[in-house]
Amino acid sequence: MKIKGGLRKWYFAYDNNKRASKDYDDAVQIFYSQADKIVRYIVRIGKNHGLVTINHWANTITETVPCEYKSVEYKYPYSNTQIDVVTHENLHGVYDKDGKIIIPAEFDSIEKDVNTYIVSKDKKFGAWNTEGEEILPTEFDLVSSRRRGFTVKKDGKFGFYDIDGKEIIPIEHDYIDVFDTAISTKNGKFYSLYDLKGKVIVPGEITGFNGKPFGIEVYRFDKTGLYSNDGKLLVPVEYDNLTYKGDYIIAKKDGKQGLYSYTGEIIVPVEFDELSLIESIVSIPSFIVRKGNKRYCLRVENLIPENFLTKLTKKLAENGKADEVVGKHEENIALEIDIKDVTEENKDDLY
Repeated sequence: MKIKGGLRKWYFAYDNNKRASKDYDDAVQIFYSQADKIVRYIVRIGKNHGLVTINHWANTITETVPCEYKSVEYKYPYSNTQIDVVTHENLHGVYDKDGKIIIPAEFDSIEKDVNTYIVSKDKKFGAWNTEGEEILPTEFDLVSSRRRGFTVKKDGKFGFYDIDGKEIIPIEHDYIDVFDTAISTKNGKFYSLYDLKGKVIVPGEITGFNGKPFGIEVYRFDKTGLYSNDGKLLVPVEYDNLTYKGDYIIAKKDGKQGLYSYTGEIIVPVEFDELSLIESIVSIPSFIVRKGNKRYCLRVENLIPENFLTKLTKKLAENGKADEVVGKHEENIALEIDIKDVTEENKDDLY
């Protein structure tokens, strides 16, 4: 099979010279696959353009795209080929590499994402998939393709649809943003957080948020708290500051400090003037706290190894303090150390 020319005309013919196409004014090769033995040409008759495909394996010559368009643009890589066409009325459409119409040539613009097309007509937007199916009708003021679906805008409000065109977040919000695992909406000064199926994670009572590996830190004006990624309130939104140390959260409020676990359990009540992490004594976190003029070494179950407690008890015994166990909070044992008994020589052993 071949292309032949003469008298300023071009046509395609089989190996026996049998004509297989009409005459064209021009034909330009734009694609060749050695493996598949496929050759493609952009062809022209007057001001009309089309595309012809020669398949040597199948012994066929096909006008894949009719020669009737103002322009034809062949885009590949081969595995994801599309053919963009524009009519003489400047309307856009898309064919696949085999000549199937994916999107009819009736839109003002078409923008390709990985697996979707955003189309516009008369300043309205919609979405199609690569199989030629309409996902969203062309009725929105804005459509933005996201990894998990589409952010849409209509009448000044935003919403979210999934990749199949199902409404996940109603179009009733001032602003919307989409993350890998969550969707945020904003109305006035307040945010809400949803999962990708539209379930509320954090209700619209927060003025800001910050994603963490272990949850979502949220803010309500000058107060902060923590939610899990599935919407469980771990730390109430009432603290001045949260600091993350090892397996624990230091919560501060009105000059007092305490400890939470990442499951939301109160480990140390928020009632101490100081709370310090000790990393030099053991490889896992331990804490020294102060209330007034008293310091305490707090033992949380499995937190401080027994050999350290033995060393601490011995030092306290030297100061006559070993028998003073001054408090217990669930599994926490507080050993009292009076500040006046702490010297430069023993402070590293005591706390």
